[in-house]
Amino acid sequence: MIDGGSSDDSTDILHRYNAHLDNWISEADDGQSTAINKGFSKSSGEILAWLNSDDMYAPGALHCVGAIFRDSHAAVVSGNAVFTDAEGRPEQRFDAAALDLRRLLRVRGGFTAPQQSTFFSRACWERHGPLSEDLHYLMDTELWIKMAAAKEPWRITNKDLAFFRHHPAQKTADLSTNLALLRERDRMLERFAVTPYCRPCYRRDVRRGLRENRVKQVRVAFLTQPHDCRYRPYLIRAAIRHPECLLVPAFYGMLILGIRAPLQDVLRT
Repeated sequence: MIDGGSSDDSTDILHRYNAHLDNWISEADDGQSTAINKGFSKSSGEILAWLNSDDMYAPGALHCVGAIFRDSHAAVVSGNAVFTDAEGRPEQRFDAAALDLRRLLRVRGGFTAPQQSTFFSRACWERHGPLSEDLHYLMDTELWIKMAAAKEPWRITNKDLAFFRHHPAQKTADLSTNLALLRERDRMLERFAVTPYCRPCYRRDVRRGLRENRVKQVRVAFLTQPHDCRYRPYLIRAAIRHPECLLVPAFYGMLILGIRAPLQDVLRT
């Protein structure tokens, strides 16, 4: 258990369950990725995963995952995640499916491995970790991309393995934070493009993803930041500053139709 020096009652809870925990640390760190890397460096198991304090594993999840690793040659296992409200009431299910790497790189979907319900072998982690500590939103996405690009054996189960709790205080709850997320995606894709993972067949997808991501940034910036002009003049200015937008068909739809689609539709990947 790694706690980043929380000011709530986390440490009181850790002390209460100290006899049942193999190891825990509560100290200031440089963010979630740093904490996860620290936790894995102190672990000794052969199957790894991380669970945020908001989330829970489903009953029988660990037994199910252990059986899949035991009975197959899987390096990664993903199952469904159930989304709940702040009180833990189920709202919808995020079904795990085979990860479509090319769509994920193109920022057109493909993210089908819920972080809460994805597990991987220590050997797989040692090949593709640690997490990039400059990423605060997409550290799991970057790791999944590397694992998928390396064609690690990935098994999908239709079992519900984890619960993901939504509440107003979580870091992805405020739409204004999504501009930071989109900028982080730029860094992630640019970094992937210069690694051995990015074989020639993926380079076109990365370029397309960067263009698609730029268009999303343009629109989200308009919706969440103050501006001194109307929407269409703003788009024209953006195209002058970022001509790569002109290569994305959705940009022309934005220009013609105006700002009609909900922001959530713009951000959906």
